[in-house]
Formats: sequence, structure tokens, C-alpha cells
Amino acid sequence: ILSSKEKEITAYHEAGHALISLLIEDANPLHKVTILPRGRSLGSTMFLPNENAEDGVLTKKQIHALICVGFGGRIAEEIFCSDISTGASQDIEQTTNLAKKYVTQWGLSPEMGPINYVSSQGAYFQPNTRDCSQTVSEKIDSEIKKLIDECYKKAFGLIDSHRKEMEVITHLLVEKEILSY
Repeated sequence: ILSSKEKEITAYHEAGHALISLLIEDANPLHKVTILPRGRSLGSTMFLPNENAEDGVLTKKQIHALICVGFGGRIAEEIFCSDISTGASQDIEQTTNLAKKYVTQWGLSPEMGPINYVSSQGAYFQPNTRDCSQTVSEKIDSEIKKLIDECYKKAFGLIDSHRKEMEVITHLLVEKEILSY
């Protein structure tokens, strides 16, 4: 059973994901959002798959949207709550993995070009196994950080400029606990 404070923080967090998904054109369509705990998660935001999900193909815009939506919960906590929780740890892990693949495997970073920087064992981020120079490795890290920062800034601006909508979604979540699109 969530305390009223936990319920409110969770509602803001999930409302952040939901709002960003509604505001970014290339985001996966929102299906449902809930603050009912499931497993280790205090709430969840569920999406319908995008049109290319079956074949595993994502566009650059879709990846940017996924990263922005992933940060929506953390940003909502940052803006609306008195303190930030650890509730975004899985979101941060997922968005970081997307950014890593964007730069090191999918060749989508203009700075790094269409080159695969991951060994066949997928060991780029393990010590002493990088298949590139220290300079290239530093550029990769910089590009990953740049992509994450750009998406975070975009998502922050969207939530900050849609405070009224955030409050509406959050209060409905606290009241009803489950919202469908």
C-alpha cells in the first residue's frame, strides 16, 4: 500500500511519461497509465507498439522520442516534487542503452558516422576490451552524453511548458489510479 506521498510522486512520474508520449509525434502511442504497484514498480505507463515494432526497425526520430519519454518521469519529479526518487533507475538504464546503441552500433551519430564500435561480444563498455583508441572512446562517450542531454532538455521543456496538463493528469491518476488513453 502506497502512502499518499508515494502515490503523488508515482502519479507525477507516470504522468511525465504519459505527457511526453502525447506531445512528441514519433513516440509510441500511449495505451494506459497506472499508479497501481506491480512487482518492483510503483506504477507504469504502457504503450502500443509503433508501426515498425514487429520488424525491430526504429527511425532516428523514434529513438529520440523513446529517450525523451524515458526521461519524462524523472523530469516530472524534478519539476513538481520536493525531492527526486530512485524510481527512474530503470528508465535511465533503458535510455542510456538506447543512446549507446545509437552511437556505437546503429551508426546514427553524425560525429561517429556509420561505424560499428562494438566488438562481436558486445564488449564496448567493459574495461580493456574496447576495439578503438582512447580518443575514439572519448568521442563515443561524448556523443552518448550529447544525445542524452539533448533529449533530456527537450523533454524538460515540454513538461515545463505544459504544467497545467501535468497537474490534470497527475490528479486524475491519484483519484482513479488507472487511466486509458
